[in-house]
Amino acid sequence: MSAAFSLSVVACWGIADFTGGYASKRADALMVTIFAHTGALLFLTPIAFLRHSSYPALHSLLWAFAAGVCGASALVIFYTGLARGKMGITASVSALVGAAIPAAFGILHEGLPGSLRIGGFLLAGVAIWLISRAEDDSGTSGLTLAILAGTGFAGFFLCMKQAGNGSALWIAVASRVSSLVLTLAILLLTS
Repeated sequence: MSAAFSLSVVACWGIADFTGGYASKRADALMVTIFAHTGALLFLTPIAFLRHSSYPALHSLLWAFAAGVCGASALVIFYTGLARGKMGITASVSALVGAAIPAAFGILHEGLPGSLRIGGFLLAGVAIWLISRAEDDSGTSGLTLAILAGTGFAGFFLCMKQAGNGSALWIAVASRVSSLVLTLAILLLTS
C-alpha cells in the first residue's frame, strides 16, 4: 500500500510540475503558484478534518510555516525559470540542488552513504552538466533561477523534516497556509 501511495505522490508531483510550467508560460508565475497552493489547501483541509487528524505541536507548526515560505518562494522562482524557456536547466538543476542540500545535511548528521549512492550523486552531477550545456548560451539567468529554486526546495524538505510526521496532514495544511499568505502578500505588494 505504501508503494502505491508513493507512486501516486510522484505522479501527482510530476503532473503538477508539468502543468505548472506549462501554465506559467501563459500566465504570471506568481498567479500560477497562488492557484496551485489554493487548490492544495482546499484539497488537504477537508481530508485532515475527515480523518480526525490530531493537531501538531506549536514547534511543528512553526517548522511547517517555514517550509511553506521556502516552498512558495522556490515554486515562484521555478515557474519563472520554466516560463523563460529554460526548461532543461531549471528542472534538472533545481532537482539536483533540491536533493543535494538535504543529502549534505544527512551526511553531516549520519555519515557518508555507501559507494553506490555516492556514485549516483556523481552521475546526477554529470547528467546535469550535460543537460545544461545543451541550452543556448544566452546568459546564466536560467542557471541562477534553477539554483535559487533548488535551494528553496531544499529548505522546504529540511523544514518539513523538522516539523515531524506525527500529524502529517495538518503539517501539510500549515505549510500551504503560509505559502499562500506569502504569495498573496507578494501579489499585493507588487500590484
